[in-house]
Amino acid sequence: MNHAVITGATSMIGAALAEQCVKRGTAVTAVVRPECRKIERLPHGGNLLRLIECPIYRYKELPQLIGRQEGSVFYHMAWAATGEQAAAALPLPASS
Repeated sequence: MNHAVITGATSMIGAALAEQCVKRGTAVTAVVRPECRKIERLPHGGNLLRLIECPIYRYKELPQLIGRQEGSVFYHMAWAATGEQAAAALPLPASS
C-alpha cells in the first residue's frame, strides 16, 4: 500500500490512522468536511498529506476529487451525525 484515502480523517481514529500511515511513508488523502475546525488533529505530513474538502452527502464526487491512485486503500470513518448540531438533529425513538 502506498496511498490511503481516509474519510473522517479528523476524527480520533481517522487522525491516528493518518498519523500511522504518514509515519510509515504512505501518502494520505484526508477527506474532511468543508470548514472543518479539527484540521490540527492531522499529522504534519508534508507532501505525504493531501486534504480534500467534501461533505458526506456529496460522496459520489469523491472518485473525481481523489483521482485514480494505484496501490490505494480506502478507510471510511466519516459519519453524517457527528458534532453536537448533527447529533441533535437525529430523530430518536420514543422508547427502546
